[in-house]
Amino acid sequence: MANILESGFSVSKYDPSKVSVSVGAEILKGFGVDSMVEVEFAEDHYSMHIGVDGSGRHVKSLNRSGTVTITLADYSPSNLTLSIIRDVDKAMPITITDKSSKGDFFAAASCLLVKTPNLVKGKEPTDNVYVFQFISGRVYHTGGKPNDLLGAFA
Repeated sequence: MANILESGFSVSKYDPSKVSVSVGAEILKGFGVDSMVEVEFAEDHYSMHIGVDGSGRHVKSLNRSGTVTITLADYSPSNLTLSIIRDVDKAMPITITDKSSKGDFFAAASCLLVKTPNLVKGKEPTDNVYVFQFISGRVYHTGGKPNDLLGAFA
């Protein structure tokens, strides 16, 4: 057992406090109980077409649109920020950066807030879910620190 500890083998760790979600110039704070943010593309990057005779091919989709779903706690100060963005009615850039050792990165220059949460008050507090749509976004599952990735594309 001591040999494993001495070998320098490291285990990657995920730390949600190192995830940064920015909408416009604002870094959001006060995320939900079980979720912070989710990025989902509208289509798969490729589809497969198979003819009746069994021949086929893969077809690349150029569609890079999708949604960003942000979940905030009802007490989050960022709820006001997103409410103001809704009232301004303009597209905003969104970036998501995971600064932990195995970081991920998302960026979309033009995201429009298309769904805001209902007002719910009851026995227990609820999360507020905001949905943005983007026309062209990129996700990088880096396997390394985001700065290493950005430097590779500079």
